[in-house]
Amino acid sequence: MRGVFISGGTGSIGSSALSVIRQNTDSLKLIGFSYNNNHEKAKEIISEFKPKYVFSNQLTDLDVPNQITDEDDLMEVFCLESIEFIICGVSGFEGLKSTMLASKSGKKILLANKESIVTAGSIFLESCKKYDSQIFPIDSEHNAVLQCLDTKSSNSEISKVMLTASGGPFYGMSMDQLKEITPEQAANHPNWKMGTKISIDSATLMNKCLEVIEAAILFKIESDKINAVIHPQSILHAMVTYVDGSSIAHLSNPSMEVPIANMLRGDNRISINFEELLTSERALEFFPIPHEKESLFEIASDVIKRQGNRGAIFNAINEVAVQQFRDSKISFLDIDKVIKGTYSVMPMSKLDSIEEVYFYDQEARIKSLEMIKSLSH
Repeated sequence: MRGVFISGGTGSIGSSALSVIRQNTDSLKLIGFSYNNNHEKAKEIISEFKPKYVFSNQLTDLDVPNQITDEDDLMEVFCLESIEFIICGVSGFEGLKSTMLASKSGKKILLANKESIVTAGSIFLESCKKYDSQIFPIDSEHNAVLQCLDTKSSNSEISKVMLTASGGPFYGMSMDQLKEITPEQAANHPNWKMGTKISIDSATLMNKCLEVIEAAILFKIESDKINAVIHPQSILHAMVTYVDGSSIAHLSNPSMEVPIANMLRGDNRISINFEELLTSERALEFFPIPHEKESLFEIASDVIKRQGNRGAIFNAINEVAVQQFRDSKISFLDIDKVIKGTYSVMPMSKLDSIEEVYFYDQEARIKSLEMIKSLSH
């Protein structure tokens, strides 16, 4: 039996992981999970899966053998022999703390939190190396790249890595139409079942910018070899083209259960329920990134080439802008203005510690709010 701990058990990644475990109870067992404040969902998970450990920042009335609120105790749980996989499913910069903790466990880390790579890439990767922790990406695009990489080839033999973006719910709309977009509309993704923030990131294409950065750092691929295209059907997730003209692509239905199941495997693949992928009625379409979004991808390229504190700054600005949009303080189109305007005035430097990541994250958040105030005047 292979033991699993889920950081962010009540979130969208957690729900997908639990579905995979539910379909493979003969080989997978939920040993524990963490959550924030969705107590009712936590109780449902405990009732069905009977985990031994639950971590939350506050004590609540949970029917579980071990309820943990201390991070040192959580670290002890991560290191238990009964746990083979730690799924890092907490979204946003908030997930960095638990991901860094997991990096010291010596376990297989199933990484969904792209912000850990974007904001603290070298520091996180060095910690994993120091403690012999292995990273397995479960973001659909990065898991797809991993499956497309030829183990007999080196990165120098890669000509291009293509990541796909659905384009979100507004692809093809005019700038005038986008002016009146509401947070509820932006969170309504046409293909994926995701949290509100990442759904809005998908609508702005900022999510794809972060994924391009993650791919470059995680797989050690030059930024000019990575590109993104719009693929409205969300079927082909990534394609790797080699110098001999061969291209290997990964296709699956838009479900996070697919990459999670792929990474929870042992020597053999595990089974999940899925619908037939390609039918005669389904066409696959690909379009270039809209011209008005190219400047965001140029910033992503700058983050890759220069790294240091740039990823932490880029991510923090976006998180502030998205939250302000959700709070109806700025418009949908203002999100890009805040990102580009704030990034251009932030001081850039190298990073030497995780403390500096948090420092520059806060600095960028402060500067972003100042930029937002200037937009309203």
